[in-house]
Amino acid sequence: MAIVDIADFKEYQRIQHNHEDILIFDLLDHAEAAAVDFCRREFDEMNAPGPVKLAIMMHAGYNYEKRSVPDEKSYQAMMRAFRD
Repeated sequence: MAIVDIADFKEYQRIQHNHEDILIFDLLDHAEAAAVDFCRREFDEMNAPGPVKLAIMMHAGYNYEKRSVPDEKSYQAMMRAFRD
């Protein structure tokens, strides 16, 4: 799929290391699948609108930041922003 490049995501999240790249790939994959499912449309890096890319980065970013301590309220807020 690769709607969002890992380098762009790492810049967005200010991640400067490579030791979690496999986790980041998985989170981006999951967020991209959620975006495709929500929009009921396939995207790629060339035809994905900016809001779709931002939603993917927000979704993956939330799951990256909260992977150890999930928070239901902030998850619901992120999902509202994702859908918007």
